[in-house]
Amino acid sequence: MRAIIPVAGHGTRLEPHTLTLQKCLLPVGGKPVLEHILDRITNAGITDVTLITGHLGEQVVEFCTSYPNANFTFVEQKERLGL
Repeated sequence: MRAIIPVAGHGTRLEPHTLTLQKCLLPVGGKPVLEHILDRITNAGITDVTLITGHLGEQVVEFCTSYPNANFTFVEQKERLGL
């Protein structure tokens, strides 16, 4: 099974915090939101994860390279499309 996580948004409602940090990497409860999501996904036995990146996507890729127990695929959304 594969999890698909959209993390391409700009996070305009969270500015100024998201001007330099991708919104899924903002800390909540001592760790990035994305880490909370990945922990739940991998605990459920899902190890294949596709992330749809966009705004500050290189930060997401960098974060995921240090996350254990998951195989990541990245798809870049170049144009803002929304959900």
